[in-house]
Amino acid sequence: MALSAVVLGTSCGLVETGDDSGDDGFPEYPRPDSVSEVTWEWSAPEGLSVAEVLPVPSGAALAMTDGVIVLDGREGRELWSHRESDTSTPEVDVTPDGGTVVLDHPSSQAGAATLDLRTVVLDARTGRVKGEYERAGIEDPGQDPVQGYEHAGVLSREHRIRWDEAEGALVAHDLVSGDRVWALEDPARGDDRAYTSVIDVRASSETVFLLGVGYDGSEPDDGEADDVEVSVTALDASDGEPLWREGSEVEVSDFGFRMEVDEKDGSLSFLAPGLGWTVLDLGSGEPISTDEDEGEWDPILETGSRGVLRSDISTDEESVSYHWTDLSGEVERRVDVTGRPAERDVVAPVDLGDQIIRLDYLVEDSLERGPVTLEAISWDDGTFESIPLGFDLRGGSSDSEGSPYRLGAPPGLTVVPGAVVVGERASVTQHLIGIG
Repeated sequence: MALSAVVLGTSCGLVETGDDSGDDGFPEYPRPDSVSEVTWEWSAPEGLSVAEVLPVPSGAALAMTDGVIVLDGREGRELWSHRESDTSTPEVDVTPDGGTVVLDHPSSQAGAATLDLRTVVLDARTGRVKGEYERAGIEDPGQDPVQGYEHAGVLSREHRIRWDEAEGALVAHDLVSGDRVWALEDPARGDDRAYTSVIDVRASSETVFLLGVGYDGSEPDDGEADDVEVSVTALDASDGEPLWREGSEVEVSDFGFRMEVDEKDGSLSFLAPGLGWTVLDLGSGEPISTDEDEGEWDPILETGSRGVLRSDISTDEESVSYHWTDLSGEVERRVDVTGRPAERDVVAPVDLGDQIIRLDYLVEDSLERGPVTLEAISWDDGTFESIPLGFDLRGGSSDSEGSPYRLGAPPGLTVVPGAVVVGERASVTQHLIGIG
């Protein structure tokens, strides 16, 4: 690809922009509603690998060990990159609307409880630097599930929100400048609860969501589950003002909580033991649907296409029913198909709209790996379209060309504008395949 400009960022990163970008950036694509063939392949530069694939308006942002590379979703060509050879491996994230890419370069002294963070903020559509700043002395939570979004926090369209352990408060900073905007202590506490633990934080473009577990302060009886309130609290990302709160009282003995935000659907789903899955409207917090049929359907696999996808796997795993319901609960689709080997242990299927897609890479129920195929299943009539991806998880490619990085780990699958992207491993891969 010819380059019209080479721009050096202030942090010594090289930003490449293509000659067809124009003032508005590169072409933007919709999320595919069906696929039929492999349309491109891409390999990482020598010595580098891809840690994660993230959707941006033009296609895929690849979190690299030295920065970020953005690929055109339909063609697989590189549109722009921001890479630095003289710094730490960054954490890469994208705002919920896909419009901004954020690189965080952490650094710390051996044995230190805090770290320094240098942030570079990029326009996802052009690769241009929007902001760059440093923050020092940040508490490093590691993999603490209360701060499962790690020290980087979660992103709204214009803010970064993170829990500050030293302050005991939820704190928001302007994403471009890094300036502190607001802070809120005990943001998820219910009126009748002695205290509330925030166990997950998520965000949409304009709203922050806190999943909390509230306790009344009493000691539980021996051997009995705690009586707690599970709640979701929504805050305005711009000023921290509460918008709504939805809670339910349940008996909880297993803390397997989970929350997911789907901005395109306008929905938030959360899982609480003893309560099952609940889907809420992002704007109002009103319940849309609740998964009360525990045992009949497997837990929610995915929210997407304005609906919820579940699966019902036969006892012998030889067949599986996929069931989609729109968020109103009024429109349903169902298709019955042959199960894959070890159906419960493989990568979950994804609803594209016209098709369900799933990866088939096991040759026996014993979890023995083999050639990888993407199966596209029509919602209309259940017909299969098998798309060979040209690599084999047993250690070599399908055409017997061996490669040291093709190991037996499950492949990764990400839907981005313009394509479905499959990596030969779910993380730290060197080769990507685009299906359109």
